Amino acid sequence: MDVGSKLKALIPNSQFAAGKKELVLRCPYCGHTSSAGKKHMYIGLSKDKPYMFNCFKCEAGGLVNRVFLDLLNIHDQELIQHIELHNKAMRKARGNHYSANHIRQPQVAYDAFEVNYDVYPDKVKYINGRLGSNLSVSEMMNMKIIFDFSFFKRQIMSYLGATESDFERIQRDYVGFLSVNNTSLSMRCIREVDSKYRYLICKLDDRDIYNKAFCIPSVIPYTSQRIPVYITEGQFDILSIYTNITKGSTGIYFAAAGNKYSAVLRYILSRGIMNMDIHLYFDNDSAGEIAKRQIEYFIKNNIIFFRGCQVFTHVNKKYKDFGVPLEKIDDYCIKIL
Repeated sequence: MDVGSKLKALIPNSQFAAGKKELVLRCPYCGHTSSAGKKHMYIGLSKDKPYMFNCFKCEAGGLVNRVFLDLLNIHDQELIQHIELHNKAMRKARGNHYSANHIRQPQVAYDAFEVNYDVYPDKVKYINGRLGSNLSVSEMMNMKIIFDFSFFKRQIMSYLGATESDFERIQRDYVGFLSVNNTSLSMRCIREVDSKYRYLICKLDDRDIYNKAFCIPSVIPYTSQRIPVYITEGQFDILSIYTNITKGSTGIYFAAAGNKYSAVLRYILSRGIMNMDIHLYFDNDSAGEIAKRQIEYFIKNNIIFFRGCQVFTHVNKKYKDFGVPLEKIDDYCIKIL
């Protein structure tokens, strides 16, 4: 099978390089490029080595497998099986030398010259005001916070039925959070507005794979120790945990963002991560209490997946949630497993 030609036919705007020994494409993890013709990810196509990918911008890299190909919207089962069998044979022949040594969460990066963030100072001020922080624009970008929606204009106008004036208002008055698998964009209004317009959700992908959960990008090393996992209700809650509580320490940071906490745990488990210290943060109201009971029931009935884990629940005794400055947080923590 000519793997290179099949991949080139299935990946839009990809092209051969190095005498067809490499395929160059737009990175599905960071999306980094200023034009369709400028690409930073390479897939090695040598037949005497495993098929591996590497992005020279965000440094995502590893073996080409089913999960990676799914990010590229490739579902040709014959091709996937051929690649995985080839990689298995090459790794066995080379003593398993080739392996991915990190987990990198998807993120979208933007060239600084393409986006003038000085046009949106109110958005930066709003986020830092909510968190009691002094984050820079680059730090916010790295957390998958979106200021300029021009990149998503077509999807926003189509999905929301928005007019040009509607889009201008969104561009001016909303800040965005890109979902973990880049399939949806949650937008929060920074002005006083009717509650039904406070949040806007835009689906970005036509496939059935659709996830609203928000995840702060991180690199998690494979170790024998338990991996810290932090899950909150909303985006500002998890941003506050990251900036105010853990100070950006290594871990997996998720906001359910309209999904159930159990859906986020299923997503993490599906990535092969099972040895965890799980911290669950709930709103200090009746809805938060219901969510807490639901996740306790879920863990109890799926205990086989959590035998190597510790689980803690958290409630802010000073305020409704955790999406506030540090001085407004009184963390009441209980270990439930």
